[in-house]
Amino acid sequence: MNHLARIAGSFVIVLVVYWTYALTAVPMIEPSLAAKRAARLSPDEARGLEQGDSQQAAELAVLFPPGTMQIVNPKILQSDRLKLLIGDYQTDPSGNVLIKPCAVILLPEVEGAASDELLRRAVVLEAPEGAKLQFHDSFDLSRLKIGRLKSGRLDGPITIRSKGKPDDPSDDLLIVTRDVELSEDLVSTPHVVRFRHGPHFGSGRGLRLRLLRGDGASSGGSSQGPNVAGLESFELAHLDGLHLELPRKNLGPATAFSSPSLPPPTATEKPAAPLAGTMPVDVTCDGPFRFDAVKQKATFDRNVVVTASNATGPPDQLRNCDRLSIYFRRRGAAQPVVAGRARASEEPAKPNDLEPCRLEAVGRPVVFQFPSQSADGRAGHLEYNLITQDLALDGEPDGQPVFFRHEDRRIEARYLRYWSPEPPWRLGRVAAEGPGWIHASAGNRSGQLFEARWNGQLRVQPFEQNQVISLAGGASLAYGALGQLAADAIHFYLNEMPDPAEPRGFKLEPHGMRADGSVRLGAPQISCEVEELRAWFAQDQQGAAGVPVDQAGPADASRSAADAGPRDERTASESPDRHFHVTGRALEAQLVLRDGGKRADVDKLTIIDRVSLIQTQKATADEKPVVVRGDLIHVKDASKPHAALGIKGRPAYFEGSGMTIVGTNINLNAGTNRLWIDDRGFMELTPAAGNPQGGPTAAKDPLRVDWTERMWFDGRTVHFEGNVRGVSQFQQLLTETLEVSLDRMVRFDHARTLQDPADYQLQELRCQGRVWMERRLFDPANPTVQQSREQIETQNLRVNNTTGALSADGPGWVRGWRRGSGGPGPLAELRQRPPTTDATAADKINYLYVRFQGGIAGDVHRREITFHDQVCTLFGPVESWDAMLPEDNPDAWGPDGGQLNTDQLMVREMPSPTADGPSVELEAIGNTRIEGPDYAAFCTRMCYDQNKGIMLLEGDGQTKATLLRQKNVGGFQNRGSAQWIRFSLKTRKIQSGGVGSVDINQFTPPHAPGR
Repeated sequence: MNHLARIAGSFVIVLVVYWTYALTAVPMIEPSLAAKRAARLSPDEARGLEQGDSQQAAELAVLFPPGTMQIVNPKILQSDRLKLLIGDYQTDPSGNVLIKPCAVILLPEVEGAASDELLRRAVVLEAPEGAKLQFHDSFDLSRLKIGRLKSGRLDGPITIRSKGKPDDPSDDLLIVTRDVELSEDLVSTPHVVRFRHGPHFGSGRGLRLRLLRGDGASSGGSSQGPNVAGLESFELAHLDGLHLELPRKNLGPATAFSSPSLPPPTATEKPAAPLAGTMPVDVTCDGPFRFDAVKQKATFDRNVVVTASNATGPPDQLRNCDRLSIYFRRRGAAQPVVAGRARASEEPAKPNDLEPCRLEAVGRPVVFQFPSQSADGRAGHLEYNLITQDLALDGEPDGQPVFFRHEDRRIEARYLRYWSPEPPWRLGRVAAEGPGWIHASAGNRSGQLFEARWNGQLRVQPFEQNQVISLAGGASLAYGALGQLAADAIHFYLNEMPDPAEPRGFKLEPHGMRADGSVRLGAPQISCEVEELRAWFAQDQQGAAGVPVDQAGPADASRSAADAGPRDERTASESPDRHFHVTGRALEAQLVLRDGGKRADVDKLTIIDRVSLIQTQKATADEKPVVVRGDLIHVKDASKPHAALGIKGRPAYFEGSGMTIVGTNINLNAGTNRLWIDDRGFMELTPAAGNPQGGPTAAKDPLRVDWTERMWFDGRTVHFEGNVRGVSQFQQLLTETLEVSLDRMVRFDHARTLQDPADYQLQELRCQGRVWMERRLFDPANPTVQQSREQIETQNLRVNNTTGALSADGPGWVRGWRRGSGGPGPLAELRQRPPTTDATAADKINYLYVRFQGGIAGDVHRREITFHDQVCTLFGPVESWDAMLPEDNPDAWGPDGGQLNTDQLMVREMPSPTADGPSVELEAIGNTRIEGPDYAAFCTRMCYDQNKGIMLLEGDGQTKATLLRQKNVGGFQNRGSAQWIRFSLKTRKIQSGGVGSVDINQFTPPHAPGR
């Protein structure tokens, strides 16, 4: 567009400024030949002047090709840079000055150029039919009386031409029109104006050149000299077309336009060939074209179409434009010239000093398509800076958004501004107002898509020598393996890296991410709901996945390599396909990008305040998740086999592998396979394990263990210290230290084993120090009916569920309550009266108490237990499940109560083919004494088989087995002794053997059972 400005400027300079200057000032400086003759020169002087004019005419002939010089013997008026050639002139009765023919030669301003070069490059105006001029005062060239031009007319064809620089056709100038009207401030013609400047050409009609008046004289003054300060405006009422050849290096995405082609120019207008390195650009419009020299602005109105031809593809286009405005600046200036009237102290900018710097387009909407640069879009208002290549797009008044696409990057918004980067192939700055969206790829990396939406605004700008993409107001973002992110505000930081594959290209690598306010993240490996999110990204360095040793757990939790099981040597790329869901106030994460950014693995996680972390196995969604809660959670090497987890909170919570752990700090290291808490807490277990005492338990009956000092778990053994209390639905345990071992190793680096506890069994239970345990059993057919209650207190209890071994240290005791008519055991069978047979016998509660000093040994699989050293057993019916018989008050035992003292007592439960419950076998060894209200027995060994109904008393060879009975308390005792005594519960008969005798009649009850 600066070429069009030069054409307009040349036109007005030649027609007006220098024309009026020549008609007024030149005669005062250099009198014409007629004036000099009027001064009565001598014949020799006059002859010399005529020879001088003839010589100048001969020199000027170089500007006129042969046969084109239409002025014979011209009169020449001249100054330093301008020559006016006149054939003749006359004044008509109206005072108009008629000049016919005439020509104006304007010499260029080229410092140091030779005179012949200046002449050859001169601008020539030719008016063969002459001019008709009217001045404010009378025109008398012979008397040097010439007033200021009032109006005028150049008749017939008008041609302005110049050869420009030598051997450079790009500077040639040609303007053709006819019948030009002149006034003090206006030059106009309704006819067609054709113009060409080098390769640039165009045509239109309805020319109006408005002049900028000077400040020195009024319009009606009579002072000589023009009242013109320069060009104010240049207007064509209709532009047929404008063709420009613009340098490609100055074209950005918004200067590559497209439109219908101009009508073919005439032979004199068409350039010989397009210049190398240029782009042909054509402009048409249905309305006027105007160039405002004061505001230095050119406008095209109504259906403006701009075309930029491409040699290798379809043209670039700008269409559907209601107005196209182009702003200029002085060449080399930092900013456009301020719009408005030039100050008197400033010289108006000459057209040759101007260059276009900014364009503006308005439409409904403006549509642009730039195939040459793989760009297109639409906007209600478009602005483009031709110098910096910055672009601004605004939507339409009815709310329609703008759209812009460049290669595979697409953006839509209410308002968009783009600042071109340096160098131009890198990522530029972007500002957009929402609602809007963007879809792009990360640099030249195929397949890495970046998508974002916002309701507030978008900013893309440099940050610490890299780039940051900021979204505000209901923002959402999706990027490759990172998944979907939504928040009130999102900041996505990118490293702008050189691309080794393309020297003039770059690639974008994620560096970090920040989100604030209602943050929602959904990624293949992690999802979250937090208020703040901070994430950092690292590229996979293909390093080996080692096992850290800085979180190996407490020293007292150490185990041998054999106990811990084989180390899993998988690399991070072979890690299980896990997913983490996080809630809390703030989340900080570090992710490792693998496979060229197509996969993101979580490396570190820190979650703060109201934290919840749920880990699931994506391939098996029906499995139970691993759940973690607390005030602070930190995960290190999360996607690697040696992941480490730290949880702090009041409380801190962990759930997985059939266990729930609660404390103030929970630590887990998958590399060393350790989980520990160095404070109080509790754990809930759901193993399918047996009862330490050999009784049945529900397969999924949860067990809760509380402690006050510490806990650790090495994958095989759970260790609790400090006032340990274990509670399940029907059992509870109190001890100082408790260890529970599983039948196989739990691997914390295997997500599946943490989520599927079905295969785990309780293998061994070890209690250190004082142990108290209680168990209750209920009728399976009627869970509201209690069947039994058992209590035990001992020292250092050990139960192995695999081998069945049970042991404990004494002293200790066992209490038991059991519902049923079978009685508490064999001791009651020695009573004098037969057993009760009424209907209430089935609901009777029988009480058993065993006290021992030496310890316990047994087998839970065989349902066998042995008490050692000073064993004292007390039995009898009681009224309730809490009632107990006093050991020191035999009178309170009742008629069915009794006591057994021995050195060792073995109890074994066996299946019974006749009874509902198991039968009992007893064996008492060493100093055995059995006492009841009306009987007593003494022996070295006692055996009892409830299923067979047989009780055997034996001596040791030195001491006989003895029975004592008395019918009434305090009455006469019947006594019998023998080496052995056998008592049948079914026949109620006694047999004896060895040395001694037993009076059977004394001990046979009056009736047999069943009579």
